[in-house]
Amino acid sequence: HVARRKLRPGGVFVAETVNPYSLPAMRMFWLDFTHQHPIYPEALLAWCALVGFEDGRVLFPLGVGELDADLRSQGEFAVVASVGSGEAASAP
Repeated sequence: HVARRKLRPGGVFVAETVNPYSLPAMRMFWLDFTHQHPIYPEALLAWCALVGFEDGRVLFPLGVGELDADLRSQGEFAVVASVGSGEAASAP
């Protein structure tokens, strides 16, 4: 919730992580012993909505713009969500 509370009205939250739908990316993910568990795009979008972000969307920075193709071929994804322009940030 900290990310949502700290952003001003009109602020943008961006989170990029490994795409768990990509098998090659997941092989690399598990080689790093500090990784705990992958985060699926749908789960990150749901979290954004739950804590009060608006307009959440999934982007594949190096993708071709086709969801089905990008889900399987791209090693990372980003979620971009915003704070409404009329909302005030809550106290820390």
